[in-house]
Amino acid sequence: MQIEQNQLIIDYIKQLQCPIHNMPIKFMSYSPNVQNNQKLICSECAETCGLNNYKEVECCVKEINKDKLPQPIRNACQKHLEFFDGFKNQVVTLINQPPYFLESTQNRKGLSEFKRELEQYHRNNKNSNNAQQLVENGKKIINNSIRQLETLSNDLTSLLTNSQYEQQNLTEIWRKIYQNSILLEADFSDQEFFILIDRQQLELYNIKIDGIKLQQKYQLKEKVNCMIKAQSKPLFFLGKQNGIVEVFEQLTNGNYVSSHQIEAHLPGKYQYGVSCIITNSDSSEIITGGYDALVKSWRFRNRQWNLISTLNQHRQIINSLSYNSDFSIFGSASQDQTFSLYTSNPQNLYANKLTQTKQKRVNTICFVSPTNFFISLNQDNKIYLYSIQKTEGQIFQIQQLYDLPLNEMNTELTVEVQPRYYQQLQLLIFQNNYRTYFLCQDNQNKFQTIPISRYISRSQQQNNATQPENSLQGIVSRIIGYGELSIQLFKEGPSYVIRASKFQ
Repeated sequence: MQIEQNQLIIDYIKQLQCPIHNMPIKFMSYSPNVQNNQKLICSECAETCGLNNYKEVECCVKEINKDKLPQPIRNACQKHLEFFDGFKNQVVTLINQPPYFLESTQNRKGLSEFKRELEQYHRNNKNSNNAQQLVENGKKIINNSIRQLETLSNDLTSLLTNSQYEQQNLTEIWRKIYQNSILLEADFSDQEFFILIDRQQLELYNIKIDGIKLQQKYQLKEKVNCMIKAQSKPLFFLGKQNGIVEVFEQLTNGNYVSSHQIEAHLPGKYQYGVSCIITNSDSSEIITGGYDALVKSWRFRNRQWNLISTLNQHRQIINSLSYNSDFSIFGSASQDQTFSLYTSNPQNLYANKLTQTKQKRVNTICFVSPTNFFISLNQDNKIYLYSIQKTEGQIFQIQQLYDLPLNEMNTELTVEVQPRYYQQLQLLIFQNNYRTYFLCQDNQNKFQTIPISRYISRSQQQNNATQPENSLQGIVSRIIGYGELSIQLFKEGPSYVIRASKFQ
């Protein structure tokens, strides 16, 4: 049975050719002492270099995959292979079309037959173009293959995420204690995170091979409400209580400097400036929400940030903003018990497409696909998944798909932690009331909480671990290299603690 389970991989490797001797691969190594370009060798290579650290392909594959490759992933690989076999057969059928005319045209009889077939061909194909039809059929097959591959990729990612990171333990590797209140911003793909102390002192940390190092300190003149790291450029944005969005750019030495000041929202006598910020994929656009109940879009042109749209669908503080996965729609959530959806018109001005009222203040909104999004409500122990039903008119319609119960929800007046969705991993990280939830999308596109063992500090023994739970204690958790490092902020008595923990 084990041989059958590994046969797909073995057959594939044996079909490969040695680039040096042009012979089938015979031996394989998974030893760290062997370079990647020498992992697979033929029999001639073995005679020249020896078989130290090498085994026959069958034996090596069995050892590598012993009790490690779950059956669902094997099934997905088999599905992958079967699909390509079908795809190949369809393409071969298109290519191997029968000839339309005789090839024997070197004598009078052959030429007469050719002429007759030519006339018959034109009579039968006056209103059709067979070559064009072949091209169209080919395009359909290729487009279908792309959709199949995307679906398969999502299935494999879901299987790997669930199997690899289920019920993992966390071991602390670094911590720092603060007496003042702090905010934290970290990013999934970057090896750095930001700590904002008492809303005015900024610290930047880099994650190195030999540990976590302080890169830079920066003293701010005004207090900060929110901060966000750009997705594709070395930038970050601070939303301040005086209504200013301050933009920082990174120098070649790794330090950041202030480069732009955007007068985004009026502070007013009883206002507190900027409440939330989001950026698009190339960091050329930001959307800001304010305590003045306005949502504004800004684009970077001619070396400055220009106001593009001002949206006034809400009547109270903007709690949360979120782009969808292809950045064609964004949503806002407010304390006035509503959330809204917007798209841009041909002039790149944003327009409201839906405003929905709930019975309680809407804490957060977070897109998980081009059309699906979660919302959370004040004093509610659930988050709700909706789907946008696009219509031909100007207004969207939405459908509630299902709700997901969680242990605790945020009852604070403002939301400082925006949920994060990582599309490649199909993973939603959701925080509320000193808890962090990891929600993974399964094969049926349903989200479920991932069981994670309770936090284990460096001083605790591994065998004292309690049963897995569905959340981590702490206000903020950002994953850097998911499955390896969690950066977390939590409160311990009167002190605030930042800790870095590794999944073991």
